[in-house]
Amino acid sequence: MLILQNIKPRQIHFMKSSVNKIIIKFFRTKVTHFNIKRINSMRNISVPVNKSAMERLDFNDCVDGDLIELTLDEDNFASLLESKVINQLNNELNINIDDYEDEKIIDLDKLITAKNIIQISIISNNNEVLIQLLTQVDHAIKYKTGLFFYFFCRLIGVIYLLYLASNFI
Repeated sequence: MLILQNIKPRQIHFMKSSVNKIIIKFFRTKVTHFNIKRINSMRNISVPVNKSAMERLDFNDCVDGDLIELTLDEDNFASLLESKVINQLNNELNINIDDYEDEKIIDLDKLITAKNIIQISIISNNNEVLIQLLTQVDHAIKYKTGLFFYFFCRLIGVIYLLYLASNFI
């Protein structure tokens, strides 16, 4: 708050309009809470194809062909949540897959446990998303890498926080 003490009203207006311009430039849309929420709704479950790709993923430096990705829209994600697989994975593997942070499963024993959980869930909730998730786990086991859950876009989150902050200035 001390940093904002010496900022004049004209500078504040410039900061607010700059945040809006950044968002409009990147997403070609006017900034509204609805738009930010809509853009945020895409979720990825990624599997690196080898150890080098997994290292590049750590530094957000992947090249084409590094990842096998499953992108979930809102309907697919809702279906996944309804199946209770996410809760089971969180409980059994002591992880926290949610909308607010990234999560990964890289231990081979945990990947095998995840595969068993998903297979059991497919029997009672035969839906396409679970089959796709199982395929991702199979890839992670085959390539001896891991399963990476990206359910929150950091760039959009930062821009959204800037947007919210600009409304309070």
